[in-house]
Amino acid sequence: MLSTIEFDKPIEFIDSPKLLALVNDVQVSPQVTIEKTKACPKCSGELVERTAKRGPKAGNTFLGCFPKCRYTE
Repeated sequence: MLSTIEFDKPIEFIDSPKLLALVNDVQVSPQVTIEKTKACPKCSGELVERTAKRGPKAGNTFLGCFPKCRYTE
């Protein structure tokens, strides 16, 4: 049986840029930055860094559009 937890304080959900701004306000150094994601030239999806697990290039990293169009570079 699951029990519900009631909070007496409101919870506010924030997005990542707002969270980074809060972290940067209290940090002395180093500052955290958002990395810009690279777009797939075929479908404009997000390219994700992966590591090859098989074949002659096993262990090397590459960028791929998964699971959308499977473009790699």
